[in-house]
Amino acid sequence: RFYELQEQDLNTNTNKSSLKSILRSKIYGLIFGQALGDAIGLSTEFLNTIQAAIEYNFSIPLLYSHFLCDKHRSRWRPGDFTDDTDQFLIILLHIIYVYKQNNEQKKKGIELEEYGQNLLRWSRQGFSELGDVGGMGIGATVSAILMHPNFCTDPKYTAFRVWDKNFNQDAAANGSVMRTAIIGSLKIKELYNNTNTNTNNNNNTNSDSKFWDVTKWALEIGSVTHYDSRCQAACVIASQIVALEFERVFKEEGKGKGK
Repeated sequence: RFYELQEQDLNTNTNKSSLKSILRSKIYGLIFGQALGDAIGLSTEFLNTIQAAIEYNFSIPLLYSHFLCDKHRSRWRPGDFTDDTDQFLIILLHIIYVYKQNNEQKKKGIELEEYGQNLLRWSRQGFSELGDVGGMGIGATVSAILMHPNFCTDPKYTAFRVWDKNFNQDAAANGSVMRTAIIGSLKIKELYNNTNTNTNNNNNTNSDSKFWDVTKWALEIGSVTHYDSRCQAACVIASQIVALEFERVFKEEGKGKGK
């Protein structure tokens, strides 16, 4: 529902259904690309270049059935994606949840506690509809934070405490940047809101646009588990790369086309 685009609000003579179709295709590509890249990337996870070259013949297509079956990789079914995509999906579901909350109850908050509770629930149960019995592949940083007794009530501060006390402020694992790409899709909401603001001079729309700011969301969601500034910067960069692609499509196919 969040990604249903309101083309009737666009004051443009271009093919609106084409813009909607292209943006929708980009979102699907973002989701499936995450899952497929994650699934195939499992083949060389934790292997260095020499080890990967020994185990795989990269001159031929790499199939799931060709994966090295060691202690690490054997935990997943062939073709399955890992915790990277699981957490990506948790963010996607959270975005939809917040959007509905804002529409129905006029709330204006990223709801980090709710996101933290969903993350903790996934770590214990996984996605049962996919046959999971728990979150698998969780890294040391995320694991330490999820086990903290205060995580659900104040996840961001808990992340800081764990980073400070457990890791002496020197832990910059990649567990947040691996899941953050979907936040870049919030650029669509911002672009449509900005168009409406310019057309109608609507202050409410402008406020809504600021709420869905990509950088803001990347920082907040990332810092729930990875407080280190290097991790937060990586989340912003990855999310904004995705956002720039949506902005390009919007300008070329939407109101900015031909200008």
